Amino acid sequence: MERTRPDDEGHAGDGDAPDARRDGTAEGSAPSRGPVGESAPPTVTPSQSMVPPERAAALPWWEQAGTGGASATGRTVPAGAADGPPDTGGLPPGPDTDGPSAGPAPRRRRARALVIVLVALLLATAATVAWLQWPPSTPDAVAEAAADVRGWDGVTYRARLTQPGTGPVDVELTSDGSGDVYGTLTRPGGGRAEYARVSGTEVLKGASDWWRPEKDGAVKASRLSGYWVTPPAAVTAWLAPAVPPSVTGLAGDLTGAGGAPPAYAEPGEREIDGAPGRVVSWPGREIVLSGGPEPRLLSVVPAGSPDPTGIRAARPAPGAVGAVGRGPDRVSDARSYDSLLYAPGAVDPVTRQLPDCFTPQCPTPFELVNSGGFEARGTAVLVVDGTESGRVPFRLAAGARRGFELSFANRAIQQGRDRVDVSYRIRIDPLP
Repeated sequence: MERTRPDDEGHAGDGDAPDARRDGTAEGSAPSRGPVGESAPPTVTPSQSMVPPERAAALPWWEQAGTGGASATGRTVPAGAADGPPDTGGLPPGPDTDGPSAGPAPRRRRARALVIVLVALLLATAATVAWLQWPPSTPDAVAEAAADVRGWDGVTYRARLTQPGTGPVDVELTSDGSGDVYGTLTRPGGGRAEYARVSGTEVLKGASDWWRPEKDGAVKASRLSGYWVTPPAAVTAWLAPAVPPSVTGLAGDLTGAGGAPPAYAEPGEREIDGAPGRVVSWPGREIVLSGGPEPRLLSVVPAGSPDPTGIRAARPAPGAVGAVGRGPDRVSDARSYDSLLYAPGAVDPVTRQLPDCFTPQCPTPFELVNSGGFEARGTAVLVVDGTESGRVPFRLAAGARRGFELSFANRAIQQGRDRVDVSYRIRIDPLP
């Protein structure tokens, strides 16, 4: 079907296309071909394309063929160029820059580059996460845990120990920077005591329900309750594993004397209060560290401990270290454990009239009777005319009676006199 060119004096031919406009432009369709020999068809400008160039450039290459000749770069090509090679005017054809691959190639290169970058980022992230989560070696793990301990203001030990003759006791003790200690002892079934250690001196203060489960508990409850007392070493020996050292002492125990690491071994893993832990041991020592990339001390396992989870070690709670600092007052208020428990209040001396003495030393026999229902301990003191002349310690079972003898200097001989009358008595002193 023939149509007029835009320069044909504005007259349409007999075969006008149905959608031809008066200005001679066509909407959306390629021009019809005329007979052979006619002049070349008009060049389609961007305004003559079915699809705007900016949209055509964004279309995939397989859809660009139907956009009226718009290339991926937005340039215009002669309509119908797809039907044959372009007219080069007799010159060799140049490189094809308007083909379908002109646009997608950079897009594909950008996509490949983006994939490579993403893969590299994923690999780097995975490597970083693996490095952060990979647990350090045993010496490094112990060193990191010790460094963390050195940042504490004290050390708190928590454990359930067994007191001989009574049963389990929950122990919570805290040390300060100097190594002084204060804390509590609690029986699961009831009974509570306070414990303190100041410059190596131990003191204990228990309520009556603390003392009652022990041997001779009724007497202890009546004589010891409410007092800070200085107990014999045997009374508190069972507590020793749960008495924490100072921060410096604990950190030094972990890393070895002088900072020289011992030969560590890792016998396995162990769960501490629901958290996974790694066991580290060396001669005479065993500890449990937290797992993961930042090891922390979880527990200390004493040698021969029946509890494999050991004694929990942690940074003290707020105020715990301050309570340790009041230790000197507790020690100054303390009384002798033995003097209270074995008070000789029920011990009576029995004396008799002494015969005349003609020797330089005058013997003084007497007896002590314990009329109480509990063992009594103390000191019998011979007093002659108000002056102490001799002392003898005693230990009497309940209801026991025992004889003793002391002596004093013969004053008649000392003064060169024929006779000197004196009076004497036996005084009973409790243990210091």
